[in-house]
Amino acid sequence: MEYRDARCITPALEMMNKTSDYCFVMENMLNLMEYNAASLLNASPAAAAKSISEKLAQWSEYYQKRKIAPQFPLLHSVDFSQPADFSGLINFWNEKHKASDGRFSSRTHYSSAKQFFDAVSKGSPLFDQVMGERPNLWLYIHGPTHHWAISAQREAEILLPAAEIFSTIQSLVAGSFKNYPSGKLQEAWMAAIYSDHGWGGKEGDHHYKFSIFSHAPGWKNGYRSGIQANNPLMAVVRPASDIDAALPEEKSFFSVSAGNVLVSTIKKCADDDSVTIRCYDIEGKDTDVQLNFFFPVGKAELINIIEEEGRSLPAPKNNLQLKVGHHPIETLKLWPQHSGCDE
Repeated sequence: MEYRDARCITPALEMMNKTSDYCFVMENMLNLMEYNAASLLNASPAAAAKSISEKLAQWSEYYQKRKIAPQFPLLHSVDFSQPADFSGLINFWNEKHKASDGRFSSRTHYSSAKQFFDAVSKGSPLFDQVMGERPNLWLYIHGPTHHWAISAQREAEILLPAAEIFSTIQSLVAGSFKNYPSGKLQEAWMAAIYSDHGWGGKEGDHHYKFSIFSHAPGWKNGYRSGIQANNPLMAVVRPASDIDAALPEEKSFFSVSAGNVLVSTIKKCADDDSVTIRCYDIEGKDTDVQLNFFFPVGKAELINIIEEEGRSLPAPKNNLQLKVGHHPIETLKLWPQHSGCDE
């Protein structure tokens, strides 16, 4: 982690401070047009600009036929790479395409993936549709040891969030986070296996599980079945009842009013006895959603994904109104009102 901080994160923060629109993403991304344009971008500004012009000419007819906005991405992606400074190429390109009146016939700049997709989706573009699940790009170099590690990771990806959710709900029902297993959960997350390549040979047995469903045409009619298959129902048998058990036979702990908004995380906040809830839109549309809780809320904030920079939200007793944009991840922080979990 120290290596990654020193080689990747710290230089990235310095670049962001230097250039406000610079974007640096730690994980690899797959770009459908140009996957890893490193060789092109690392050439001299003049050579890179020439190659980019040739690329744009190749894609021009494709864009025009499909009414796609003239936005073209170039992705620089290298494992454990330091952030690259492309200001030389950007300045060279923009000066070359700057008219006498100050306007640009073509302009390049740093961009996040979201900014690109928002720009290229304007109007009514006729994008080609790709159906099915994204394949495992690393499968061809991995062996059984990697398969075992991935299997363990997938199991952990189900069990650990479930453990956080049920531990949080149990604490809320009890009215106190006194017995919340923060240390055990932290240790489990730290030990979670991160999948990567280079785990060994290709021999051995590989086991896969497939779920086949029928649904109306379109992925929006089928994604829920896929999500459910990846998150199997787990039954917990506990014959002995708590003396003070007061829950009814049926009860919803959390729910959302919109079908396109999914709750992915419910957990105790790391710094205090508030509850963190994370949700996201899966269908690419702006939505006004109501989140319903089973416990009274005294205070609510909209925070960022690392649980900082809180912005106060109006919090009725057992529900909250929230605007969720297309494809974002929204994180909420809720302070329960009852004794033992107060702010």
